[in-house]
Amino acid sequence: MKCIKCGAEVAPSAKFCNRCGAVQPVCQQCGFVLPESAGFCSHCGAVQTAIRFSPPAYFNPTRVPNLSRGTLLNRGKKLFKIVGLAAAVIVLVCIASLLLPAFLRGFERQQAQDNYNRGLACENGQGVPKDEAQAVSWYRKAAEQGNADAQFSLGEMYAGGRGGLTRDDAQAVRWWSKAAEQGNARAQFVLGQMYESGLGGLAKDDAQAVEWYRKAAEQGNAHAQYRLGSMYALGYGGLEEDTTQADFWMQKAAEKGNADAQTYIGGRYLASAHYYSNEQDEARAGLDTQQAALWFRKAAEQGNDSAQWSLGYMYEGGFGVPKDAIQAVFWYRKAAEQGNGVAQYNLGVMYENGEGVPKDNSQAVSWYQKAAANGDTKAKAKLANISEPSNSNPTSGGLSVGPVTQ
Repeated sequence: MKCIKCGAEVAPSAKFCNRCGAVQPVCQQCGFVLPESAGFCSHCGAVQTAIRFSPPAYFNPTRVPNLSRGTLLNRGKKLFKIVGLAAAVIVLVCIASLLLPAFLRGFERQQAQDNYNRGLACENGQGVPKDEAQAVSWYRKAAEQGNADAQFSLGEMYAGGRGGLTRDDAQAVRWWSKAAEQGNARAQFVLGQMYESGLGGLAKDDAQAVEWYRKAAEQGNAHAQYRLGSMYALGYGGLEEDTTQADFWMQKAAEKGNADAQTYIGGRYLASAHYYSNEQDEARAGLDTQQAALWFRKAAEQGNDSAQWSLGYMYEGGFGVPKDAIQAVFWYRKAAEQGNGVAQYNLGVMYENGEGVPKDNSQAVSWYQKAAANGDTKAKAKLANISEPSNSNPTSGGLSVGPVTQ
């Protein structure tokens, strides 16, 4: 069957042409497409009377959409708004799904930090009555929420048997380990100490001690830097003796105020001064002795007895500082009162010879006895050579000392 207008092929049941849109005449009874001039239907035989064609609504010219540029733009804007709104909703949902867990984690972390701060306040009596038992309660809550500072503090409470807790080194190590694994430098240092000493149920393991000291040292913990430097200096924990590495870590610790490291650095400068003195380089030796005295003083003022004795020695000999027997006695006494046997012996010598103090043999004997009790061999030799008071020397104060090996 061909279209009555353009001649294109149309299906027998087609009511309009797919090519030009022309409406095709159809049988009024069965709807079969008929030639334009047909008087009856070749399909059903029905006679056709004044056929009127009613084109479908979608071909009605009055229903053709307005496809002007303005209309298209307006419709495009409306579609964009609808699509944009839907996209915005989808994006917001995605963002919310990503941010909500992070928000909740942040909230939990803040809650744990608040609990830790409450424990700290209770432990130190900051704004609240001091109550270590309550501090333990808050620390435990925060520690169980994963707060590393609280885990460290709870470990300290167990180690000290404080806050109503029974001392329990194993529990202390358990909480310190949790904190150390989260990167808490204080816990890493203490855990290193526990491995080095074999406490808290841990087998003595210098290699593990070095590992934890290094982790804490690299975070700037001065105590760990000192211990790591010591391990390098002594060749412990599987390390080769390495004075370069020892000096490196000791210097870092000393600059952070660690008194033991400051004493070590002072000793290294003093050893360097002796070397350059032997090499006839007095200028360099003089500079190094000044540096030695400077570091000894830093440590001595913090109460380090070895540094106090060393600074007394510097004043007695005039090394790096003006020679001053009174200052020598001052620092010897501070070290001696802390039980430093060498300082006790030196203080005895100062009393025996009347240097920096009035001569007093009874004081000399007293300090020699204290030094001997601390294992000082020179003091023991002094006491062995003491004789009974001599009438021929009434000013001797009862002390007669034979030759002494310095």
